[in-house]
Amino acid sequence: MSLIWGAFGLAMIYLCGFALVGHSAYTWLNQLGPGLTLFGCLFVTYSLLRYNPAALWSPVPWFLVASAAYYGFGPLSYYYATPETVAFMQLDYPLEERQLFRTNLLNSIGIGGVGLGVIVGYALLPNQVHRTVGVSHKEATMAVWLFLVIGISVKYFFSLPHAVGLLTWVLPGSIQHLSGLLNSAIILLIRLIHRGRRQYQWVLYPLILSEFVSGLMTFSKIEVLTTALAIVLGIYLSRQSLRMLIVSGIASVLLYATVLAPFVLFARNNFSMFGVSEVADLQVTLEAYGRVGAEAQEIAMPGVQVWWARLNYAPDQGFAMDAYDGGMIGQTVNLLPYIFVPRLVYPDKPSMNSGREFTELLTGEDGTSTSTGLGLFGETYWNGGWSLLFVVCIYVGILFAVFTRFSSKVIATEHALYIPIVFSGIMIGLSPDGWVVSTFFGGVIEILVLYLLLSIARVTFAAWPNMRQWPSSTTSTP
Repeated sequence: MSLIWGAFGLAMIYLCGFALVGHSAYTWLNQLGPGLTLFGCLFVTYSLLRYNPAALWSPVPWFLVASAAYYGFGPLSYYYATPETVAFMQLDYPLEERQLFRTNLLNSIGIGGVGLGVIVGYALLPNQVHRTVGVSHKEATMAVWLFLVIGISVKYFFSLPHAVGLLTWVLPGSIQHLSGLLNSAIILLIRLIHRGRRQYQWVLYPLILSEFVSGLMTFSKIEVLTTALAIVLGIYLSRQSLRMLIVSGIASVLLYATVLAPFVLFARNNFSMFGVSEVADLQVTLEAYGRVGAEAQEIAMPGVQVWWARLNYAPDQGFAMDAYDGGMIGQTVNLLPYIFVPRLVYPDKPSMNSGREFTELLTGEDGTSTSTGLGLFGETYWNGGWSLLFVVCIYVGILFAVFTRFSSKVIATEHALYIPIVFSGIMIGLSPDGWVVSTFFGGVIEILVLYLLLSIARVTFAAWPNMRQWPSSTTSTP
C-alpha cells in the first residue's frame, strides 16, 4: 500500500505544484519528483525484503529497483550530469521542461497503477502458507542436468550463433528462451554445493566462465548482468543475507557504470554491433579496449556520461507522448494476436521488437540498425493514452501478483524444476523498459508453455522408479 500512496501522492504533488505555481514549478518539480521516485522505490524494496526475505523471488522488488533506475535516477541526469551528457541526450529529441514534467507525471501514475494491480492480484489469489521442506537432492540433481543439456544445446548451437549474425533466419523467441535454463542451473548448482555436493564445483565454475565469455562475445550488457544475477540469487537462496544482497547490488552498479557499459560501447563502435564469433576476436577486443578504450571514448564523446544517458527514457517517452497527442498514434499493441502464432508455423511473423522502427520515427533516419525502447509507460500512452496506460499497468500488477504467489510456493517447497519459471518472473519484473507485447504478453505465453513442459518432466521423473519396476509383457501370470 505504501507504494500506491507514494506513487499517486507524487502525482498529486506534480499536479498541485503546477496548479499553484504554474510554469515556474517545472524546474523544481522535475528534480524533486524523480528524486522521490528513486528514494521511494528503493525504500519500499528494502522494507519489503526486510519484512519478508522470500519476497526477493517475486517480480515486485525487481520492478521497483528498475523503476528507481529508469524513472528516478535517469531523469535526474538533466540537472546533475555533465553539460555534454545533457547535449547528447537532446540530440534525438530535445525536451523542454514542460515535456519532462509530463514524462515524470506519466511514470508516477504508471508505477502507482502497477502497485494497484498487485493489490488487486493479491486480493483475487488466496495467500496459502506452504510447509517448508528440505531440499530434494534427487529432484535438484535431475533438474540441473536437464537444464544443462537443453540450455547448452540451445545456447551454443542456436542462440549464440544467432546473436553474432551467423544464422540467416529469424530464431523463434520461444527457442531462445530455453537458453535461459543455464541461469537456473547456476542457481541450483550453488544450492547443491552449499548443501555439501562439492563435486559440482567442477560444473559450476566452467559454466559461469562460459556464460560471461559468451555474453561479452555478443557485446550484451544484459547477458553479463543476467549471469551475475543468477549467481547472486544462488547465494541468496543458500544464505538469505540482505547485507550481501545490498553489497552485490552496489557492486553491480559500479561494474556496469565503470567497466561493462564503456566496454560494450567501445566494442560496438569500433568492431561490430553484433559481437564477435570467436573467442580470439574477443581477446583482441579486450586488449584494444585496455589500450585505448577510455581515450577513444573521450575523443569520440568528450565528457559524455553514456551509462547515465542510457538509463534515461524521458526523451523517448516525451516523443511518444507528443506523437499521440498530435494524432500519430502507436500501433505496436496491434501485434498482440501474433503471440499465439509460433514462428515455426508462420515464418513471416512480424518481429515482436519494434525498436528499429521506433528509432526511425524518433531520428528520421531510414534503415537504422539501432534499437530504441521507450518502456512500458511510454509505449502504452503512445498506443492509447492515459486509459490504456492504466489498464495495462493494472494487468502487469496482477501478473506480478501471480508470479509472487507461485514463487513463494516453489521456494518454500523447493521444487527445483520450477526455478526457471521463478527466474522468468524476476526478469519480467526487471523489464519495465521492455516492449509491452513481447515482454508482458508473449513472454507469459512462453512461460506457460515452459511450465507445461517442466510439469511433464516432473511427473516423468517421479514415475521413473515405478516404470523401471513394471513387469515385462513376457512374464507369466501365476
